[in-house]
Amino acid sequence: MYERYKDWRDAVDARLHHIYCITIEDAGIDEDRLVSQWRTNEAPSDFVDWFGNKLDLHSKVSDLPSHTDRS
Repeated sequence: MYERYKDWRDAVDARLHHIYCITIEDAGIDEDRLVSQWRTNEAPSDFVDWFGNKLDLHSKVSDLPSHTDRS
């Protein structure tokens, strides 16, 4: 069971880094919160989306200019 949680936690951490350029530790998400969300079978991406919306975080991905915005 620990290995499944670790995989889920690693996926949350990777998505936080990819979307917001932060880690679980940077975000201050405690282990109890993570375990609670994992136990509900919430997808890592859904948890990260919820967390980002809750704290009004700005995605580093959305801040990048698109390839169609070339001048």
